[in-house]
Amino acid sequence: MELKLFGLELEIESCEIVLRDDRYFVHYDADPPHNAWREDELSEDDAYEFGGGKFGAYQVLARLRDRLGAEAQVTNWQPPVAQD
Repeated sequence: MELKLFGLELEIESCEIVLRDDRYFVHYDADPPHNAWREDELSEDDAYEFGGGKFGAYQVLARLRDRLGAEAQVTNWQPPVAQD
């Protein structure tokens, strides 16, 4: 089961943090003009820093991009399709 912690409206926020099986994941658009959606695991500290505001989110995503290198802009996840 997945629990959304931050960014509860992905259509508006463009990123969210979820908790699944005691692990934290970020869902985000790594390349907004091209919609490169990603899901990457975060530490608990990074997840809460991310949820603390835009500056924290920016810092966490910058570290994540550095860690992933070229893979950072490769799609590995798709947002669920909204059902009417």
